[in-house]
Amino acid sequence: MEETRQKVGKRGFFIACAMYAAFYMSHGSYYPYITLYYKSIGITVEQIGTISAIGPLCALLVQTLWGRFADKTDRRLVWMLTLGLSGGAMLLYYLNSSFLYVFLLSGLYVLVATSSQPLMDTIALDFCAESGYRFSPIRLIGTLGFGVMPLFIGGLMQQDLRNIFPIYALFCAIAAAIGAFMPRGHEVRAAGKKEGKIGEKKGEKGQLARILKDPVVLFILCMNFVIGTCMAAVNFLPVYATDMGVSADLAGKLSTVSAAGEIVLFLFVDRLLKRFRAESIMLSTLFFTAARMLIAYLAGFAPSGGVFLALCASQAFHSLSFIMLYYCAAQSIHRRVPSDFKATAQTMVSMVSMGLSRMVGSLLTGYLGDAFGLQNTFLFFAIFALVLFAPVFWLYRRSLRGWKEAA
Repeated sequence: MEETRQKVGKRGFFIACAMYAAFYMSHGSYYPYITLYYKSIGITVEQIGTISAIGPLCALLVQTLWGRFADKTDRRLVWMLTLGLSGGAMLLYYLNSSFLYVFLLSGLYVLVATSSQPLMDTIALDFCAESGYRFSPIRLIGTLGFGVMPLFIGGLMQQDLRNIFPIYALFCAIAAAIGAFMPRGHEVRAAGKKEGKIGEKKGEKGQLARILKDPVVLFILCMNFVIGTCMAAVNFLPVYATDMGVSADLAGKLSTVSAAGEIVLFLFVDRLLKRFRAESIMLSTLFFTAARMLIAYLAGFAPSGGVFLALCASQAFHSLSFIMLYYCAAQSIHRRVPSDFKATAQTMVSMVSMGLSRMVGSLLTGYLGDAFGLQNTFLFFAIFALVLFAPVFWLYRRSLRGWKEAA
Protein backbone atom coordinates (compact mmCIF):
# COMPACT_ATOMS: atom_id res chain seq x y z
CA MET A 1 0.00 0.00 0.00
CA GLU A 2 2.76 2.43 0.97
CA GLU A 3 4.72 1.62 -2.21
CA THR A 4 1.62 2.27 -4.35
CA ARG A 5 1.03 5.56 -2.54
CA GLN A 6 4.62 6.62 -3.24
CA LYS A 7 4.28 5.80 -6.94
CA VAL A 8 1.03 7.75 -7.18
CA GLY A 9 2.67 10.64 -5.32
CA LYS A 10 5.68 10.69 -7.63
CA ARG A 11 3.48 10.59 -10.72
CA GLY A 12 1.33 13.36 -9.27
CA PHE A 13 4.40 15.50 -8.61
CA PHE A 14 5.53 15.33 -12.24
CA ILE A 15 1.99 15.99 -13.49
CA ALA A 16 1.72 19.00 -11.18
CA CYS A 17 5.04 20.35 -12.50
CA ALA A 18 3.91 19.96 -16.12
CA MET A 19 0.57 21.55 -15.26
CA TYR A 20 2.27 24.59 -13.74
CA ALA A 21 4.69 24.89 -16.67
CA ALA A 22 1.88 24.98 -19.25
CA PHE A 23 -0.28 27.32 -17.19
CA TYR A 24 2.47 29.88 -16.69
CA MET A 25 3.61 29.59 -20.29
CA SER A 26 0.17 30.85 -21.27
CA HIS A 27 0.66 33.80 -18.92
CA GLY A 28 4.16 34.36 -20.27
CA SER A 29 2.69 34.90 -23.72
CA TYR A 30 0.06 37.35 -22.44
CA TYR A 31 1.15 39.65 -19.62
CA PRO A 32 4.44 40.94 -21.10
CA TYR A 33 2.71 42.00 -24.32
CA ILE A 34 -0.93 42.86 -23.71
CA THR A 35 -0.33 46.54 -22.87
CA LEU A 36 1.87 46.81 -25.96
CA TYR A 37 -1.04 45.41 -27.98
CA TYR A 38 -3.34 48.03 -26.51
CA LYS A 39 -0.85 50.74 -27.44
CA SER A 40 -0.49 49.34 -30.98
CA ILE A 41 -4.23 49.70 -31.65
CA GLY A 42 -4.23 53.36 -30.58
CA ILE A 43 -5.38 53.12 -26.95
CA THR A 44 -3.98 55.84 -24.67
CA VAL A 45 -2.26 55.33 -21.31
CA GLU A 46 -5.33 56.54 -19.43
CA GLN A 47 -7.57 54.20 -21.46
CA ILE A 48 -5.15 51.32 -20.75
CA GLY A 49 -5.56 52.16 -17.07
CA THR A 50 -9.35 52.01 -17.46
CA ILE A 51 -9.17 48.67 -19.28
CA SER A 52 -6.80 47.31 -16.65
CA ALA A 53 -9.24 48.41 -13.93
CA ILE A 54 -12.38 46.76 -15.37
CA GLY A 55 -10.81 43.33 -15.09
CA PRO A 56 -10.09 43.59 -11.35
CA LEU A 57 -13.58 45.01 -10.80
CA CYS A 58 -15.03 41.90 -12.43
CA ALA A 59 -12.71 39.78 -10.28
CA LEU A 60 -14.24 41.33 -7.16
CA LEU A 61 -17.68 40.17 -8.29
CA VAL A 62 -16.88 36.50 -8.89
CA GLN A 63 -13.59 35.58 -7.23
CA THR A 64 -14.95 34.00 -4.04
CA LEU A 65 -17.91 32.51 -5.94
CA TRP A 66 -15.49 30.41 -7.99
CA GLY A 67 -13.73 29.43 -4.76
CA ARG A 68 -16.90 28.32 -2.96
CA PHE A 69 -18.08 26.48 -6.08
CA ALA A 70 -14.76 24.63 -6.22
CA ASP A 71 -14.80 23.80 -2.49
CA LYS A 72 -18.30 22.35 -2.75
CA THR A 73 -17.78 20.37 -5.98
CA ASP A 74 -14.47 19.33 -7.58
CA ARG A 75 -11.57 21.78 -7.46
CA ARG A 76 -9.77 20.20 -10.38
CA LEU A 77 -12.77 20.20 -12.72
CA VAL A 78 -13.67 23.79 -11.84
CA TRP A 79 -10.06 24.83 -12.50
CA MET A 80 -10.13 23.10 -15.91
CA LEU A 81 -13.42 24.86 -16.69
CA THR A 82 -11.89 28.29 -15.96
CA LEU A 83 -8.99 27.50 -18.29
CA GLY A 84 -11.28 26.48 -21.14
CA LEU A 85 -13.42 29.58 -20.79
CA SER A 86 -10.46 31.96 -20.51
CA GLY A 87 -8.77 30.48 -23.60
CA GLY A 88 -12.01 30.87 -25.55
CA ALA A 89 -12.47 34.46 -24.37
CA MET A 90 -8.93 35.31 -25.51
CA LEU A 91 -9.70 34.31 -29.11
CA LEU A 92 -12.55 36.84 -29.20
CA TYR A 93 -9.96 39.65 -29.35
CA TYR A 94 -9.67 38.92 -33.08
CA LEU A 95 -13.20 40.15 -33.74
CA ASN A 96 -12.74 43.87 -32.99
CA SER A 97 -10.14 46.36 -31.77
CA SER A 98 -12.26 49.32 -30.71
CA PHE A 99 -11.77 50.69 -27.20
CA LEU A 100 -15.29 49.79 -26.06
CA TYR A 101 -15.03 46.22 -27.35
CA VAL A 102 -11.61 45.65 -25.77
CA PHE A 103 -12.87 47.20 -22.54
CA LEU A 104 -15.85 44.83 -22.31
CA LEU A 105 -13.91 41.78 -23.48
CA SER A 106 -11.18 42.29 -20.88
CA GLY A 107 -13.92 42.25 -18.23
CA LEU A 108 -15.35 39.01 -19.64
CA TYR A 109 -11.89 37.43 -19.71
CA VAL A 110 -11.24 38.21 -16.05
CA LEU A 111 -14.68 36.93 -15.02
CA VAL A 112 -13.73 33.45 -16.22
CA ALA A 113 -9.95 33.50 -15.68
CA THR A 114 -9.53 35.31 -12.37
CA SER A 115 -9.66 32.22 -10.14
CA SER A 116 -7.44 29.92 -12.21
CA GLN A 117 -4.23 30.61 -10.27
CA PRO A 118 -5.61 30.38 -6.69
CA LEU A 119 -7.55 27.23 -7.58
CA MET A 120 -4.43 25.64 -9.07
CA ASP A 121 -2.43 26.62 -5.99
CA THR A 122 -5.06 25.03 -3.74
CA ILE A 123 -4.94 21.80 -5.77
CA ALA A 124 -1.14 21.74 -5.60
CA LEU A 125 -1.00 22.56 -1.88
CA ASP A 126 -3.57 19.83 -1.17
CA PHE A 127 -1.41 17.40 -3.11
CA CYS A 128 1.72 18.47 -1.22
CA ALA A 129 -0.06 18.08 2.13
CA GLU A 130 -1.07 14.52 1.21
CA SER A 131 2.12 13.35 -0.50
CA GLY A 132 4.82 15.15 1.48
CA TYR A 133 6.28 16.90 -1.58
CA ARG A 134 7.28 20.56 -1.29
CA PHE A 135 5.33 23.24 -3.13
CA SER A 136 8.33 25.39 -4.06
CA PRO A 137 9.78 23.06 -6.77
CA ILE A 138 6.36 22.82 -8.42
CA ARG A 139 5.95 26.60 -8.41
CA LEU A 140 9.53 26.97 -9.67
CA ILE A 141 8.63 25.00 -12.80
CA GLY A 142 5.81 27.49 -13.38
CA THR A 143 8.30 30.34 -13.16
CA LEU A 144 10.54 28.65 -15.72
CA GLY A 145 7.56 28.30 -18.06
CA PHE A 146 6.69 31.97 -17.67
CA GLY A 147 10.29 33.07 -18.18
CA VAL A 148 11.09 31.09 -21.33
CA MET A 149 8.04 32.20 -23.32
CA PRO A 150 9.29 35.70 -24.23
CA LEU A 151 12.56 34.12 -25.40
CA PHE A 152 10.74 31.88 -27.87
CA ILE A 153 7.90 34.09 -29.04
CA GLY A 154 9.58 37.51 -29.10
CA GLY A 155 10.01 37.32 -32.89
CA LEU A 156 6.36 36.39 -33.39
CA MET A 157 5.28 39.35 -31.27
CA GLN A 158 7.55 41.66 -33.22
CA GLN A 159 5.71 40.56 -36.38
CA ASP A 160 2.18 40.79 -35.00
CA LEU A 161 1.15 41.32 -31.38
CA ARG A 162 -2.14 39.53 -32.06
CA ASN A 163 -0.18 36.27 -31.92
CA ILE A 164 -0.70 36.56 -28.15
CA PHE A 165 -4.20 35.22 -28.38
CA PRO A 166 -3.88 31.80 -30.08
CA ILE A 167 -0.68 31.03 -28.14
CA TYR A 168 -2.43 31.79 -24.84
CA ALA A 169 -5.45 29.66 -25.76
CA LEU A 170 -3.22 26.76 -26.86
CA PHE A 171 -1.30 26.60 -23.58
CA CYS A 172 -4.50 26.91 -21.54
CA ALA A 173 -5.78 23.83 -23.37
CA ILE A 174 -2.50 21.99 -22.74
CA ALA A 175 -2.60 22.85 -19.02
CA ALA A 176 -6.20 21.65 -18.71
CA ALA A 177 -5.39 18.40 -20.55
CA ILE A 178 -2.42 17.73 -18.23
CA GLY A 179 -4.52 18.56 -15.16
CA ALA A 180 -7.00 15.85 -16.13
CA PHE A 181 -4.34 13.28 -15.17
CA MET A 182 -3.73 14.62 -11.65
CA PRO A 183 -4.26 11.70 -9.24
CA ARG A 184 -7.55 11.83 -7.41
CA GLY A 185 -7.80 11.54 -3.66
CA HIS A 186 -5.14 14.12 -2.77
CA GLU A 187 -7.56 16.78 -1.65
CA VAL A 188 -7.47 17.18 2.12
CA ARG A 189 -11.24 17.53 2.33
CA ALA A 190 -11.81 14.29 0.44
CA ALA A 191 -9.33 12.48 2.71
CA GLY A 192 -11.40 13.50 5.72
CA LYS A 193 -8.61 15.48 7.39
CA LYS A 194 -9.22 18.61 9.39
CA GLU A 195 -6.65 21.34 8.94
CA GLY A 196 -6.41 24.98 9.77
CA LYS A 197 -5.95 26.83 13.04
CA ILE A 198 -9.01 29.06 12.92
CA GLY A 199 -11.57 27.67 15.33
CA GLU A 200 -14.61 25.82 14.02
CA LYS A 201 -17.90 27.62 13.90
CA LYS A 202 -21.16 26.22 12.56
CA GLY A 203 -22.61 27.70 9.41
CA GLU A 204 -20.93 28.85 6.21
CA LYS A 205 -21.48 32.56 6.86
CA GLY A 206 -20.21 32.23 10.41
CA GLN A 207 -17.06 30.48 9.26
CA LEU A 208 -16.38 33.08 6.55
CA ALA A 209 -16.89 35.89 9.07
CA ARG A 210 -14.46 34.18 11.45
CA ILE A 211 -11.85 33.89 8.70
CA LEU A 212 -12.19 37.57 7.82
CA LYS A 213 -11.79 38.60 11.47
CA ASP A 214 -8.65 36.57 11.96
CA PRO A 215 -5.70 38.99 12.47
CA VAL A 216 -3.32 36.88 10.38
CA VAL A 217 -5.74 36.81 7.45
CA LEU A 218 -6.35 40.56 7.80
CA PHE A 219 -2.61 41.23 7.68
CA ILE A 220 -2.23 39.07 4.56
CA LEU A 221 -5.14 40.84 2.85
CA CYS A 222 -3.74 44.28 3.72
CA MET A 223 -0.27 43.38 2.47
CA ASN A 224 -1.72 42.09 -0.78
CA PHE A 225 -3.69 45.30 -1.24
CA VAL A 226 -0.63 47.54 -0.86
CA ILE A 227 1.71 45.43 -2.99
CA GLY A 228 -1.00 44.68 -5.55
CA THR A 229 -1.72 48.39 -6.00
CA CYS A 230 1.95 49.00 -6.79
CA MET A 231 2.06 45.95 -9.07
CA ALA A 232 -0.62 47.51 -11.27
CA ALA A 233 1.97 50.10 -12.29
CA VAL A 234 4.39 47.33 -13.29
CA ASN A 235 1.88 46.24 -15.96
CA PHE A 236 2.70 49.53 -17.71
CA LEU A 237 6.45 48.83 -17.68
CA PRO A 238 6.53 47.57 -21.33
CA VAL A 239 4.80 50.77 -22.47
CA TYR A 240 7.22 52.84 -20.37
CA ALA A 241 10.15 50.94 -21.92
CA THR A 242 9.03 51.39 -25.53
CA ASP A 243 8.36 55.10 -24.90
CA MET A 244 12.07 55.37 -24.02
CA GLY A 245 13.21 53.61 -27.17
CA VAL A 246 13.32 49.95 -26.08
CA SER A 247 12.02 47.52 -28.75
CA ALA A 248 8.84 45.52 -28.18
CA ASP A 249 10.89 42.31 -28.23
CA LEU A 250 13.23 43.51 -25.45
CA ALA A 251 10.32 44.99 -23.49
CA GLY A 252 8.71 41.55 -23.43
CA LYS A 253 11.96 39.98 -22.25
CA LEU A 254 11.80 42.09 -19.08
CA SER A 255 9.49 39.33 -17.83
CA THR A 256 12.28 36.81 -18.35
CA VAL A 257 14.46 38.88 -16.04
CA SER A 258 11.81 38.82 -13.32
CA ALA A 259 11.40 35.06 -13.80
CA ALA A 260 15.16 34.55 -13.35
CA GLY A 261 14.90 36.23 -9.95
CA GLU A 262 12.03 33.93 -9.03
CA ILE A 263 14.16 30.88 -9.78
CA VAL A 264 16.73 31.99 -7.22
CA LEU A 265 13.97 32.75 -4.69
CA PHE A 266 12.30 29.34 -4.97
CA LEU A 267 15.63 27.62 -4.38
CA PHE A 268 15.92 29.27 -0.94
CA VAL A 269 12.41 30.31 0.14
CA ASP A 270 11.71 27.16 2.18
CA ARG A 271 14.93 27.72 4.15
CA LEU A 272 13.85 31.31 4.81
CA LEU A 273 10.48 30.11 6.09
CA LYS A 274 12.23 27.75 8.51
CA ARG A 275 14.34 30.59 9.86
CA PHE A 276 11.90 33.51 9.80
CA ARG A 277 8.17 33.85 10.41
CA ALA A 278 6.14 34.08 7.16
CA GLU A 279 4.54 37.34 8.33
CA SER A 280 7.97 38.93 8.90
CA ILE A 281 9.05 37.96 5.39
CA MET A 282 5.83 39.39 3.96
CA LEU A 283 6.39 42.67 5.79
CA SER A 284 9.83 43.04 4.20
CA THR A 285 8.29 42.99 0.72
CA LEU A 286 7.09 46.57 1.26
CA PHE A 287 10.68 47.82 1.19
CA PHE A 288 11.60 45.71 -1.82
CA THR A 289 8.53 47.02 -3.65
CA ALA A 290 9.48 50.62 -2.86
CA ALA A 291 13.02 49.93 -4.14
CA ARG A 292 11.62 48.40 -7.32
CA MET A 293 9.44 51.43 -8.01
CA LEU A 294 12.30 53.82 -7.27
CA ILE A 295 14.67 52.06 -9.68
CA ALA A 296 12.01 52.18 -12.40
CA TYR A 297 11.72 55.93 -11.80
CA LEU A 298 15.50 56.41 -12.00
CA ALA A 299 15.60 54.42 -15.27
CA GLY A 300 14.05 57.46 -16.93
CA PHE A 301 17.30 59.37 -16.35
CA ALA A 302 19.55 56.64 -17.79
CA PRO A 303 21.25 57.18 -21.17
CA SER A 304 19.50 55.51 -24.11
CA GLY A 305 21.76 52.45 -24.01
CA GLY A 306 21.24 51.95 -20.28
CA VAL A 307 17.45 52.19 -20.06
CA PHE A 308 16.90 48.48 -20.63
CA LEU A 309 19.56 47.54 -18.07
CA ALA A 310 18.06 49.89 -15.49
CA LEU A 311 14.61 48.36 -16.03
CA CYS A 312 16.16 44.90 -15.71
CA ALA A 313 17.47 45.97 -12.30
CA SER A 314 13.95 47.00 -11.34
CA GLN A 315 12.53 43.67 -12.52
CA ALA A 316 15.12 41.80 -10.47
CA PHE A 317 13.16 42.89 -7.38
CA HIS A 318 10.01 41.14 -8.61
CA SER A 319 10.81 37.95 -6.69
CA LEU A 320 11.61 39.84 -3.47
CA SER A 321 8.42 41.89 -3.64
CA PHE A 322 5.37 40.29 -5.22
CA ILE A 323 6.41 36.62 -5.55
CA MET A 324 7.74 36.32 -2.00
CA LEU A 325 4.49 37.81 -0.70
CA TYR A 326 2.37 35.53 -2.90
CA TYR A 327 4.25 32.37 -1.87
CA CYS A 328 4.28 33.10 1.87
CA ALA A 329 0.62 34.16 1.82
CA ALA A 330 -0.47 31.01 -0.01
CA GLN A 331 1.38 28.79 2.46
CA SER A 332 0.14 30.70 5.51
CA ILE A 333 -3.49 30.72 4.36
CA HIS A 334 -3.40 27.01 3.56
CA ARG A 335 -2.15 26.21 7.07
CA ARG A 336 -4.46 28.67 8.81
CA VAL A 337 -7.86 28.03 7.19
CA PRO A 338 -10.12 24.95 7.68
CA SER A 339 -10.04 22.43 4.84
CA ASP A 340 -13.55 23.14 3.55
CA PHE A 341 -12.65 26.81 2.98
CA LYS A 342 -9.12 26.59 1.55
CA ALA A 343 -10.01 27.43 -2.07
CA THR A 344 -12.41 30.12 -0.84
CA ALA A 345 -9.69 31.74 1.26
CA GLN A 346 -7.10 31.55 -1.52
CA THR A 347 -9.50 33.18 -3.98
CA MET A 348 -10.30 35.79 -1.32
CA VAL A 349 -6.63 36.76 -1.15
CA SER A 350 -6.46 36.77 -4.94
CA MET A 351 -9.58 38.97 -5.01
CA VAL A 352 -7.64 41.60 -3.08
CA SER A 353 -4.27 41.03 -4.76
CA MET A 354 -5.49 40.75 -8.35
CA GLY A 355 -8.88 42.46 -7.98
CA LEU A 356 -9.41 45.38 -5.63
CA SER A 357 -5.77 46.50 -5.49
CA ARG A 358 -5.19 46.15 -9.24
CA MET A 359 -8.34 48.15 -9.96
CA VAL A 360 -7.20 50.99 -7.70
CA GLY A 361 -3.63 50.82 -8.98
CA SER A 362 -4.62 50.69 -12.65
CA LEU A 363 -6.90 53.73 -12.35
CA LEU A 364 -4.18 55.62 -10.46
CA THR A 365 -1.50 54.68 -12.98
CA GLY A 366 -3.68 55.61 -15.94
CA TYR A 367 -4.57 59.00 -14.48
CA LEU A 368 -1.11 59.83 -13.14
CA GLY A 369 0.59 58.49 -16.26
CA ASP A 370 -1.37 60.80 -18.54
CA ALA A 371 -1.13 63.78 -16.18
CA PHE A 372 2.50 63.53 -14.99
CA GLY A 373 4.12 60.81 -17.10
CA LEU A 374 4.81 57.17 -16.24
CA GLN A 375 8.22 57.99 -14.81
CA ASN A 376 6.79 60.18 -12.05
CA THR A 377 4.07 57.60 -11.47
CA PHE A 378 6.67 55.06 -10.40
CA LEU A 379 8.06 57.58 -7.91
CA PHE A 380 4.55 58.04 -6.51
CA PHE A 381 4.19 54.31 -5.88
CA ALA A 382 7.60 54.11 -4.19
CA ILE A 383 6.42 56.76 -1.71
CA PHE A 384 3.01 55.04 -1.44
CA ALA A 385 4.60 51.76 -0.30
CA LEU A 386 6.74 53.48 2.34
CA VAL A 387 3.96 55.69 3.72
CA LEU A 388 1.70 52.68 4.31
CA PHE A 389 4.34 50.84 6.32
CA ALA A 390 3.04 52.23 9.66
CA PRO A 391 -0.56 50.90 9.44
CA VAL A 392 0.63 47.61 7.94
CA PHE A 393 3.14 47.20 10.78
CA TRP A 394 0.31 47.63 13.31
CA LEU A 395 -1.57 44.78 11.61
CA TYR A 396 1.63 42.76 11.63
CA ARG A 397 1.88 43.06 15.41
CA ARG A 398 -1.74 41.96 15.73
CA SER A 399 -1.03 38.95 13.49
CA LEU A 400 1.75 37.84 15.85
CA ARG A 401 -0.73 37.84 18.72
CA GLY A 402 -3.13 35.86 16.52
CA TRP A 403 -0.56 33.11 16.03
CA LYS A 404 0.16 32.97 19.78
CA GLU A 405 -3.55 32.66 20.58
CA ALA A 406 -3.95 29.85 18.00
CA ALA A 407 -0.94 28.03 19.45
